[in-house]
Amino acid sequence: MEKDIEEWEKEVEKMGLKNLGSMTQSGFAVKPVYTPADLEGIDYKDILVSGQYPYTRGYYPVHYQVNPPMMTQQMSYGSARETMERREFLKKLGRRMFVGDEEDTFAMILALDLPTQTGFDADDPESRGKVCECGPSMSTLKALEEIFEGSPPLSKTSTAFISFNAAEICTAMYAVYCTDIRKEPLDSLVIWSASEHHCQYHYDMASYPPVAGLKLKAELVKWLRENCPQSCSYVMDGYNVAEAGAIPSFEVALAFAEAIATIEECIKIGLDPDDFLPSFYSHFHIGLNLFEEVSKFRAMRRLWAKIAKERFGCKNPEALKLKTFVPQCGGYETAAIEPLNNIIRITTMTLAGLLADQDGVHTICYDEPLGVPTDESIKISTRTLQILAEETDILHVTDPLGGSYYVEWLTSKMEEEILKKLNKMKSWEDS
Repeated sequence: MEKDIEEWEKEVEKMGLKNLGSMTQSGFAVKPVYTPADLEGIDYKDILVSGQYPYTRGYYPVHYQVNPPMMTQQMSYGSARETMERREFLKKLGRRMFVGDEEDTFAMILALDLPTQTGFDADDPESRGKVCECGPSMSTLKALEEIFEGSPPLSKTSTAFISFNAAEICTAMYAVYCTDIRKEPLDSLVIWSASEHHCQYHYDMASYPPVAGLKLKAELVKWLRENCPQSCSYVMDGYNVAEAGAIPSFEVALAFAEAIATIEECIKIGLDPDDFLPSFYSHFHIGLNLFEEVSKFRAMRRLWAKIAKERFGCKNPEALKLKTFVPQCGGYETAAIEPLNNIIRITTMTLAGLLADQDGVHTICYDEPLGVPTDESIKISTRTLQILAEETDILHVTDPLGGSYYVEWLTSKMEEEILKKLNKMKSWEDS
């Protein structure tokens, strides 16, 4: 084998093509061909099968073969009434949020308007012109009643509030709505309202200082674990970091660093990582560089399992798994010029998410560079994932790229680079 590789290298060298100058988005120089020689130093136990620590090849022994991917297109669209209409439209298209009997689950993914996200009431002068832009306003209990009018019991309603700075406020309002208006027990709620306040520093705006934000996040984790144990208590956000321009390795490193700081804050207030880490989820970005994105997710799983086990001493297998609140196709990868071409771009990103064995994919719409998606564009985005999942053989085999010389090499490089960046971040070094 070594002789064959040497012969190949000589032939390529004669052609003057050994280094074509190709690079990944994270800055790794890429060769035209990869061989077993590139896998030296890789521990084959780490990439043997799926469902085993450190989960490089996925968290389940089998996955899509029994649990098809989730589809999480946002349903937020203007007012509460319009949002409910969009939800019913998506339901008719066959959008599926959860595994199991869809009739048993009423999913609400609510991207709230900017005033709500930044803590302003709808009637505040600062909110003028932004109320119900892109999504509903939620500054009163009456608004919550309108949004959830006609919904089944909240115990059968899984609700995600995309609220950033206002996560704690929205959680509190939803709890009051549950107990005072709906007269239902808190411990049956399933809420995805974890604070993503930190990402506001990376790309947008933040309503309070980072130290205060960290303490609030830890208190929210504690409150949710004690009162709503079925809920997601924290979302590790990489998507918005990447949308702000972060390369894949930095996207993960920054999200991991912030999560590590949050875990340590939770430990300070008496929480056990084996108990609360299973309720942590992540929301990451999928770009157009297919192999790099697949390798990123494989490296993330492996590195996070090691961090949870070796750094925080977790013994609960569920605490070692970085669950995903489905990654989202990159908005910045789409273009306003010739927007129909975005369908191809989005298909490629969706494919990367499926090949990376994610629980599902948020397949975005081709017209998002132009405005809020229309019924036509959201139908196409839903059909994109359905066609990939149901009309091809992509889901027949778990981690089908596992064992590829290139993908395994790139996965290891990605893990090394993420760790290298983490080691430069204060929250990692000082602890």
